[in-house]
Amino acid sequence: MKFRTEINTRRKGNLTHADRILMLGSCFSESIGQRMSSCKLQVDINPFGELYNPLSIARALLFLAQHRRMTDDSLVRTGNLWSSWLHHSRFSSVSPAEALSRMNNRLEQTERNTPDWLFITLGTAWVYEWKQTGEVVANCHKMPDHLFRRRLLSVSEGVETLSDAIRQFREVSPNLSVVLTVSPVRHLRDGAHGNQISKSTLLLICSELCSLPFVDYFPAYELLMDDLRDYRFYADDLVHPSSEAQEYVWQKWCDAFLSDSARQIGQEAEKMLRGMSHRPLSDDLVAYGDFCHALRRRMEAFQALHPDVDFRDECERLDGIVRSCQLKSERNEPVPLRQISSDTACHDADTKE
Repeated sequence: MKFRTEINTRRKGNLTHADRILMLGSCFSESIGQRMSSCKLQVDINPFGELYNPLSIARALLFLAQHRRMTDDSLVRTGNLWSSWLHHSRFSSVSPAEALSRMNNRLEQTERNTPDWLFITLGTAWVYEWKQTGEVVANCHKMPDHLFRRRLLSVSEGVETLSDAIRQFREVSPNLSVVLTVSPVRHLRDGAHGNQISKSTLLLICSELCSLPFVDYFPAYELLMDDLRDYRFYADDLVHPSSEAQEYVWQKWCDAFLSDSARQIGQEAEKMLRGMSHRPLSDDLVAYGDFCHALRRRMEAFQALHPDVDFRDECERLDGIVRSCQLKSERNEPVPLRQISSDTACHDADTKE
C-alpha cells in the first residue's frame, strides 16, 4: 500500500561547478542558495536581499540588465534609517551615503559574473504600493500600514512584467537557463484563504512563463504540499519547512539539476567545510594547529584537482588559526573553545579522511 504521493523530479539540467548561478526571490531561495554555497557551487544569492513578489523581482532583474545604480532619489527615510523600497533592511543605514554604498557595491559584485542559471523563487502575489508614488515595494521596512495600498497581483500583470524582465536580462546572458519555483513557505498573515489564492496566482504565472523555451519549473511547493504533506515537516512556527523537509527538497533539487560529478564534488566540499566547525576537545594547541593545517592542505589539494572550487577564503582563515595556535602555544595560553565558523554543524567523524 502507498501512503503518500511521491513526486519524482525529472532531470532538468547538468549543472557543474563551472556554472555561475544567480538566486533571486524569497527566504526559501536563501535556504537553497546557502546549501549550494556549502557545496562550493558558484552561486550569488539575492543581491537585493529577499524579494517576495513578482513585480519586485522583475524590477531587480531590470536593474541588473540595465546596469543601473541606486541614487539619492532611490532612498526613503524609514524611521532613523535610510532605506530602499527595492532592498532588504540589511542594506539600510543611518547614513544615506553608507546605504547607497552597500547597495551599489552589492550590485557591482553581481554584475562581475554573468550567470548561466537564474533561479527565481516567488513567495507571494500580494503586493504593497507606497501611496505617495504608487511604487510597488519589496519591503515595507516596518513603516505604518496606512502608507501602503495592498492588492492582489493579476496573473496577466505578473506574466507580462516578469517575462519582459527575464527577456531583457537574458540579453546580458544569451545562454541563460531560467528556473521558476513557488516558495512552500506559507504567508498566513494573508489568512489561510488569502495564502491559497496568492500561491495559486503564482503557480499560474509560472505555468504561463514556462511556455518560453528557456524557462523551466521546479516543484518545491508541490513537494511540501503534496509529497510530504504533514505538519511534522514544518518548523515550530508551522510556516517554514523543517530541516528534514529542506533536506528532502534539496536532494530532489540535486536529482533534477546537478551532474553526477558535481554532486560528488559538492559532497566532498561539504565534508571539508564541516571541518571548519571543528571544536577543540582539549587545550592541546599543537594538536589543534596540526588539525587546522592538515585541513588546509586537504582543501588546497582538492582545489588543485577541481579548479572551479574556491577554498581561498577558508584557507586564509585556517592560516590565521594556525598562526594563532602557534603564538598561544609559545605563551602557554589555552585555545578558545569556540567554533571557527557557525555556518554548519560539527561532526568530528566527517573531518577524517
